Formats: sequence, structure tokens, C-alpha cells
Amino acid sequence: MRVVVCSIFMLVFLIAGFAQTAEELYEKSVRLNDNNSYDLALDAINKAISLDSSNVKYLELKAFVLLELHDVFEAYNTLGKALKINPNDPNVYNNRANILLSLSEFDLAISDLNTALSLEVNDTLRSILIFNRGTAKMFKMDYHDAYIDIMEAYRFSPDDIAVLLNLSTICGRLEKREEALQYLLKANEISPQDYMVLANIGFQYQKLEQYQKSNEYYDMVLKLKPNEALAYNNRAYNKYKLGLLKGALKDVNKSIALYPENSYAYRNRALIYIAMKKNKEACSDISRAIQLGFTRMYGDEVLGLRNTHCR
Repeated sequence: MRVVVCSIFMLVFLIAGFAQTAEELYEKSVRLNDNNSYDLALDAINKAISLDSSNVKYLELKAFVLLELHDVFEAYNTLGKALKINPNDPNVYNNRANILLSLSEFDLAISDLNTALSLEVNDTLRSILIFNRGTAKMFKMDYHDAYIDIMEAYRFSPDDIAVLLNLSTICGRLEKREEALQYLLKANEISPQDYMVLANIGFQYQKLEQYQKSNEYYDMVLKLKPNEALAYNNRAYNKYKLGLLKGALKDVNKSIALYPENSYAYRNRALIYIAMKKNKEACSDISRAIQLGFTRMYGDEVLGLRNTHCR
């Protein structure tokens, strides 16, 4: 009997010795998440939470892992649980606002960011919250208020590429093209190989009707990203405006091959066909643009083209 009792005692001792603490499981989940082993990371953080369900940072990590696994709604609910434990954590409100932004729930995102800003935050976090609120307002098409927020973020982080890109986008929407270019050219100095910056510079020059200058930047984009469909589409439009119709048609065909759901490319190809006096082909593309939702996204332009050229 003594031997049996001793064996059981030793077994319990060994199990206790190998048991991981909640913090160890958390650190393990962090490592697994960093190594893109998301299912294993989720398993580890769930075990940590089962040992300590009131730790907000465990719930935050679980939400991040769930986002990597594309389980957006469960990530949102997890952050809601974290806020029930600590309703005064601005980081959790910010993280939940980012999820709401991804779901296009802009007003709810702004509400969470306003709550976070009402709490005690340092200057760095305040700048991030202001930037995210400005981004939400930009997506909501409240460009004037978005400009105010992103300008405040810019004053704090004048060399941040994301801030410069959003600021340039908002300036473009407000028809401040030269100001938009100012921020983009600064971003290009900081990160000369950033294709998104180059593409946005090309777009602003296009809006300024400097089509050759615009294409210099789209050429650079396509050297970096040879299969960037939108760059081919915009370069095609520039060539169309410059009267280079064969080159324009070649580019827009490439764009459609890469991204056949883009209604704007069919609009551009219709314009090229109209310039080539190929109305049958143009009308086919106009119909396709309408089917793909051009009017809902961009307005009535193609309806006017149809009325003029496709009677």
C-alpha cells in the first residue's frame, strides 16, 4: 500500500512540474503567432485564458490571433469581453475600432475612438487614436473633419507614410491637388520604392491633367509590381488622353485580364473604342461596366455614354 501511495504522489508531483502557467502559455502563443502558426497560437492562448480569464492582455492576443484566422466577429466579441473586465483601457477600444473599420461600421468605430480619447492616454497613443478617427471619417466621406484629424496626426508624426498617404487622399477629395502632391512627394523621399506612394503620385498628376508626368510614375509602379492591374488601367487612360490609342488599348486589356471585375477598366476601354470609332465594342464595354456597378460606385458617366453612342 505504501508503494502505491508513493507512486501516486510522484505522479502528481511530475504533472505539477510539467504544468505551464498562464503567462508561459501566453508567451508561447505570442511566439506561435509570430511564426504564423495561428491554430496552435489560438490553442495556447485559450489554455492561458482558462487559467486566468480576467487578464485583458490574454483576450487582446486572442483577438489578434482570431483576426489572422479571419474570424472577425469572434475577435470583436473577445474584445468586448476584455472591455467588460476593464472598461477604461484605451488600447482595447482602439483595437475594436480597427475591427469596426474593417466591417465598414464607421460611426461605431468613431464612437470607440472617442471613448478611448476621453481616457488618459500618452501623446503617442493619442496621435494613433486621432489618426484612426480621421481614417474612419475619410472612409465615411467626411473629408473636412478627416482633414482636421489627420493634420493633427501629421504634426505629431510628419514622416509617417500612412499619415502622408491618407492626408494626400483627403486633399485629393477636397480638390487640393497641389497640397496632395506635396505630401506624396515627401513620402516618396522617405520611401522611394513604395509602389503605393508612386501610384498615388501618378493619380494626382493624372487629375492635374499632366498625363505624361503621371505615366512616368505608373511606369515605376509597374517595374516594381508587374501585375498591378490598376496601374495598367490608369496608364491606359493617360495614353488615351495623349492620343496613344494602340498603347492605351494594350494596357487596358492587360488590366482587365488581371482584374476582370473592375468596372472602371471597362469604362476606360469604352472610351478608347469610341476614339477608335468602334462603337459596337464600346457599347459592349459600357454594358459590362454598368453590370459591374460602375454607376453605383462612380456616378452616371457611363449612362451618358450609352445614351450618346449606343442608341
